[in-house]
Amino acid sequence: MKGNDIVCPFHAWKFDGVGTCVEIPYASRIPKQARLKSWTLMERNGLVFVWFDPEDGAPDFDIPLLDGYGTPGWSAWEPNILRIATHPREVIENIADKAHFPTVHGTVVDVFENEFTDHIAIQRTAGIAYPRGGGTDTFSLTATYYGPAYMITEMDGVLPSKMLVAHTPIDENSLHLRFGVILPKVADDEKMAGFIKAYADNLLIGFREDIQIWENKCYRVRPRLVAEDGPLGRMRIWYRQFYTPRLGA
Repeated sequence: MKGNDIVCPFHAWKFDGVGTCVEIPYASRIPKQARLKSWTLMERNGLVFVWFDPEDGAPDFDIPLLDGYGTPGWSAWEPNILRIATHPREVIENIADKAHFPTVHGTVVDVFENEFTDHIAIQRTAGIAYPRGGGTDTFSLTATYYGPAYMITEMDGVLPSKMLVAHTPIDENSLHLRFGVILPKVADDEKMAGFIKAYADNLLIGFREDIQIWENKCYRVRPRLVAEDGPLGRMRIWYRQFYTPRLGA
């Protein structure tokens, strides 16, 4: 980098922020074809997002501002990243899978609802969780996917929280799952650091419980289901709009 430009370390060609070559130090003329591919970037909620589309389409949905983030009443993100040997579709199917909560996570689910509209998928859940460290947590939550790989979960329970999950394929067989959590500030900075670390560690336990399934299950195009399994079919129809070539929801 040199200022806001990218400089090639091989021959020192310089490119601006949209990919146009603006300088070749040893050339009298810059070829029109001399340019780099540029990517649409956005800073939102303390994160940097890059829009990737194999068909080079422009962004067709947005990442909304997260209410509370960046205000004095909420903590900063407590981030984490996991490498998981699975396909992104396995991760997102949790949004419609009520039946796995008691068996995988030991959670009692009293309310479970889904909504699929345009690029948004929502899960509304209420019940009782039994943290692995002990105790009980009567909770309600709304988990919302904006597109195929960015989810915000807003939870009310013993301690309200906001959690993000973002997963990105890194090769044909694995992905990076990033997650973070913010909590309302209920103590001084030192105590809050302990609270949020313990909260994030408990979330990590839950993710690892899911990972044991994701990394070992077989994907079935037509799985055997019962009525109580939830709207997996609707979720898959919604999800296919994000494949290329675009199929539509």
